[in-house]
Amino acid sequence: MEEGWRNGEKESNCPLEEKAPARGRLVRILCKALYYGTMWIGLLLIGVLAIPAGLLVLVISGLWAGIDRAASYWDRQSRM
Repeated sequence: MEEGWRNGEKESNCPLEEKAPARGRLVRILCKALYYGTMWIGLLLIGVLAIPAGLLVLVISGLWAGIDRAASYWDRQSRM
């Protein structure tokens, strides 16, 4: 009895950790891939879209300021 225990033949009272079936492992891997994939794609989209949006805001505000300045200059010239 003692020798069997030393060789690992004796059964343990603790429940064995069952390996997940292949389908369960595949689902787990696909869920992780979907989670991390959407996270990184979202971050990339935010980065890719934020830069052109910021540039567009700068261009529009610059055009607006230029038009405003030109209008005030035109107004001053017409009063003379």
